[in-house]
Amino acid sequence: MPVDDSLREALEAGQPVEFDATQPRESRLLPASWLERGIAASGRLNVSGAVLDSKLTLRDLTVAHEVRLNNCLFEDGLLIEYCSFANVVSLIGSVALGAVIMNSSRFGSDVGLHGMRLRLATGWQALGVYDCTFEGVIEAQRLRVHSAKEVRFERVSFRSDFLVMRSWLTGDVVFSSTECGRNLDFGAALVGGSLRVEQTQIAGALTVAGIRLKGKLSGYAAVMDRLQGFRARVCGELSLPYAVVNGIVVLDEVHLDRGATFEGRG
Repeated sequence: MPVDDSLREALEAGQPVEFDATQPRESRLLPASWLERGIAASGRLNVSGAVLDSKLTLRDLTVAHEVRLNNCLFEDGLLIEYCSFANVVSLIGSVALGAVIMNSSRFGSDVGLHGMRLRLATGWQALGVYDCTFEGVIEAQRLRVHSAKEVRFERVSFRSDFLVMRSWLTGDVVFSSTECGRNLDFGAALVGGSLRVEQTQIAGALTVAGIRLKGKLSGYAAVMDRLQGFRARVCGELSLPYAVVNGIVVLDEVHLDRGATFEGRG
């Protein structure tokens, strides 16, 4: 663990701390407690290339400035709860070996998950988001989820778009009791499980384009303006029991290996 007090002082002053991500792990270690105390003291957190060998917990914070934890290694995961962020939160290029959990928090601007990799050594949920509000766009390009059974969003409010592009996820992706103010968009992605949109309201379109689902596409009791599929393959069933699609359903070059089921409300 580094003993350079200048790094701790820089964090507490809200100054950027940057490591060369190509350097050995030992030379990039930072105590998670230094980051926790730093953001509490300064309301700022801008760290790049660090290795955190214990869980980083951000709790009961109101943060007006950007939070950037880019190209970091979270060896025991990340927990964010009871926080309010007014500005951008970025985890671009970071790797988590433990679960990333967001609970009862508000994100007032965009959240960046580009190039993030979630590689669980144990457990079943790589990313869990509960009772959160996202005012800006969530954009996950080249997101990689390894060795996990589930990514889950439950009782979440997305005021803008949720975009997953060119990503690879091994397990199920679940949206439950969630509201999306604009569009829920999956493009050029491989999902090793099912995409489940349950009791969820989407003001715009649910779009799957250029993706492969090894499981099913399910929209139990979902409400959406449009359902759009382009050049996609669903190895399981397309199932929309008790769902409401207020506009059109477009399935252009979509292969449904096990067909489709529409039942209940129309």
